[in-house]
Amino acid sequence: MKDQKPERTELHTVQADLATQLQGVGGPDKVWVACSGGLDSSVLLFLLNELQRKVGTFELGVLHVNYALRGAESDRDENLVREAAEKYGRELRVLKIDPKQHPLQKTGIQEWARTIRYEWFMEQRGPRDWIAMAHHRNDWVETIFARLCRGHSLMAVSGMQILHEQIWRPLLHYTQHQLEAWGQEYGIAFGEDSSNQGLDYTRNRLRHKILPELETLFPGLAQNIWLHAQDLQDCLGFVQYQYPDMVFEDTLRLNELQARPSFLARHEIGRYLALHYPGVHVSRDLLLTIHEAMVQGKAWTGMLGPGTQAVCRDGVLSIVRNQMPVSERWQQFRAALLDESWDIWPPAAP
Repeated sequence: MKDQKPERTELHTVQADLATQLQGVGGPDKVWVACSGGLDSSVLLFLLNELQRKVGTFELGVLHVNYALRGAESDRDENLVREAAEKYGRELRVLKIDPKQHPLQKTGIQEWARTIRYEWFMEQRGPRDWIAMAHHRNDWVETIFARLCRGHSLMAVSGMQILHEQIWRPLLHYTQHQLEAWGQEYGIAFGEDSSNQGLDYTRNRLRHKILPELETLFPGLAQNIWLHAQDLQDCLGFVQYQYPDMVFEDTLRLNELQARPSFLARHEIGRYLALHYPGVHVSRDLLLTIHEAMVQGKAWTGMLGPGTQAVCRDGVLSIVRNQMPVSERWQQFRAALLDESWDIWPPAAP
């Protein structure tokens, strides 16, 4: 997605911003930079390396996952990350995937890769460590647009946060153009991922075709979406401060939800489902259906997955499980639903 080329942002200005983000909540003991070897994460590693040497209030390490999906290109990216870690004198940890572990079907491969890296990242961090991800403003806009189109709930549509459960995204307020400018100005080595140029993935089609066309029709579209998302996060944060997350029992009753605004009641229904059936695809339509059934006291039953049903009776929501094997077909369908989804905000489950 193309955006207006911004004025040049000096390195010391970016460093001051990142330092403020670190200080806002006490700061981590160590920051692990998730570095793929591409432009965005290589720029992030450079910026945090410079900041750490300047302020010295945290340690810095590097994490890299080689999925072995792109042959020599994957190995090239790993070597670039190794060279950067050695140049900066930083600890490096690498997870290399055996090709035998690759999914047989291409459907859901992005979600497969995402699950692997996030689980591994969580294993590497200490209790007071952060994982730094290189998502920027363009990524945020793409995520918001995709969630609107997929019918996600209001709480998820607002997109990513700068800090979410020890996942730190310090570059969310900066554009792709700014990262490209810093990469060129400071001679940062990086690898081009050839898969980013194709149109096989939803995100690539949004990035290269759909959003650029909309930007042509409505100049300033990306900027407007970004600004609205920030306002929405502020509003949701205020509402959640007034209505803290519920603590769930085996069932969820209508009288427990009635004091909350409707959209927040639906959010709690989503949290309840995610708690009792982790990984469930909770669409806005599903939340609307369940909330309506609870309010009207109707009998309703819906499948969450193989052998697992959500059941409404007399304003009470419960989860019913039967023993049923998980078919390969269902796994493919679920992967397609979740493909390319990123962390929702706020947490889907406690």
